[in-house]
Amino acid sequence: MTDDEFEAYLVNWGRWCRSSFGRPGQSSLAKVMESDGGESGEVVVDVRAAERVNHLWQIMPDDTWEAKRAKALIAVYYSSAGNVGSMLGLIRRTRGFKIRDGEVDRLLEQAKKFLRRRIEQW
Repeated sequence: MTDDEFEAYLVNWGRWCRSSFGRPGQSSLAKVMESDGGESGEVVVDVRAAERVNHLWQIMPDDTWEAKRAKALIAVYYSSAGNVGSMLGLIRRTRGFKIRDGEVDRLLEQAKKFLRRRIEQW
């Protein structure tokens, strides 16, 4: 799988989270969705692929402080239409922990590494 294909899976998942397909009760991101609002308009979403990525996101380990922050960050990063500062503020308000700007790249890579390994196993 190329980097572009992997990124397309994550972008599709983010669109699904912002669309009506990710209605509250179906997605673990419902709380994030209600807070952010997302973008408006029609979007084309591969629902099956998005649900698979969402399932993989749900089973991501969150047993350590680092893993919890990585899991929250990748969810907000792809399901939010805002800038990084507003995303970090959203995590602080909804999840109760702070992620510094300097940690964003490392935490995103950690989460992407987990998801990519699982997606490639499909």
